[in-house]
Amino acid sequence: MMKYMWFVVLLTLVFSPFVYAQNKGDYGVLLAEGITHLEKKDLAAALQRFEAALKADPKGVEAHYYLGVSHARANRDDVAEGHFEEALSLDRTFVPARFDLGVLYYQTRKDDKAIAAFNAVEQIDPQRAKVHYYQGVIRRRNGKKTEGGAKLKRAVEIDPGLEVALQFQTAAAHYEAGALDSARAAFQKVVNLSPDGELSESARALMNKIDTLSKDEKRWAFSASLGFQYDDNVVLDSGNVPLPSGITEKDDLLGVVYLTGKYRWLKKDLWNGDLEYRFYQNMHLESSLEDFNIQDHHLKFSVQRQIAEHELGLAYEFQYASLGGESYLSAHRIGPVFHYRHSVGHFTIFDYVYGMKDFKNITPFFSSNTVRDVDAHQLGFTHYTAFGDQGNVYAGYHYEMEEAGDSQDEDDWSYDGHRLKLGAVLPPWAKWVLSLEGVFQRRDYDHVNSQSLNAARSDDDLLFIAVLSHPVTEHTTLSVQYLYEQNDSNIPVFDYARNIAGLVLTAEF
Repeated sequence: MMKYMWFVVLLTLVFSPFVYAQNKGDYGVLLAEGITHLEKKDLAAALQRFEAALKADPKGVEAHYYLGVSHARANRDDVAEGHFEEALSLDRTFVPARFDLGVLYYQTRKDDKAIAAFNAVEQIDPQRAKVHYYQGVIRRRNGKKTEGGAKLKRAVEIDPGLEVALQFQTAAAHYEAGALDSARAAFQKVVNLSPDGELSESARALMNKIDTLSKDEKRWAFSASLGFQYDDNVVLDSGNVPLPSGITEKDDLLGVVYLTGKYRWLKKDLWNGDLEYRFYQNMHLESSLEDFNIQDHHLKFSVQRQIAEHELGLAYEFQYASLGGESYLSAHRIGPVFHYRHSVGHFTIFDYVYGMKDFKNITPFFSSNTVRDVDAHQLGFTHYTAFGDQGNVYAGYHYEMEEAGDSQDEDDWSYDGHRLKLGAVLPPWAKWVLSLEGVFQRRDYDHVNSQSLNAARSDDDLLFIAVLSHPVTEHTTLSVQYLYEQNDSNIPVFDYARNIAGLVLTAEF
């Protein structure tokens, strides 16, 4: 038995070099066949050959590298990354794996890892032009324009052929930022530099898309809504036009009219400008409440500029409201707005608004209304997350402050407040769209209220709104609306609760 075992060992020692040599020969053949299939874009056959090559030589650096390349082309990024890392664990100086790993990180927006990989390649091969190219592109899209520009310039100096790729990247950056005029000019330059190149084909396709968008873009929009509402506790407040002592504890049926119009007066490269108008009118059917019909006008002027994927704007708004046909309120609001896009479907709006409200006296009901004149401040944010098909959820917080004058009557209207908002628009189901919103507002007034002997007013206001909509025709939508509001105050005269149900038909043009 011992002689037999030694005989097996001897045979293994004698023939193993030949088996290894045969496996190495198979490895090289399989690797070459895989590369041929990869060049023909036959990924399935290429993967089969590279897997077989890896079995022939489990420590084959090249097999791991080409498996990474193949999986990357099949959009299996995690698998590709694993093979690149395995190739580098076998040979830390294998430049192709390090470079392609950097490209993979660049494509998946892992910019810190990509820069680290390209820096390592640069130390080994400083004349590799595409390393400088990717370093420049990454720095530029992260706002480091000077550093990025220097790297891109170096890339073109080493390899002038990269000028076309650089120009295409510039055009794509303008396109993604919404600067379509600049994007089209840059894409045209790509075509001029390389009329028959692969990138020129993509540039022409995007130029055609820009032309279609520019042709189809409508610079104005208009909508009109008519409806009825039932209010079980008429509070003389449209949400935008608060009235003092405006709680009637009466129910009523109202007709309502909404008109909105919008015109894009500026559309050029990274700049947009809009002019908006909104009109609201309610009409009480009960004759004793006709003096409290509200008419409300809003005119808004805004300008915005794209900054990479984000947007910075400035908005001014003028409001004029009448009560029972008499001038009741004029107000001005102005402030910056910043839209910060975290990723596709996730963005946050930060805003600050400074405003002035100028109330008018109306006899006999509101003969001392001017004591309510205030300077107003609002600062906060709202975050939106998209989901499903056209659905989104949002949440926000705003700090609010209103400052009135110094007299005893004016003291009643100065407060600090906090407003929390939660909402959702659910994806359409059989064309039905449900939107929900809840708002909680806390208002702490600064001084002892004239309706109390020794207490400063403090209110907790809860508002819930639900709207269920369904299209009637291509341009009209029918909506069922419900609103619940409850205001709890430490001063009983300001306590109230109300329910409003409505049916509104909207036409859009």
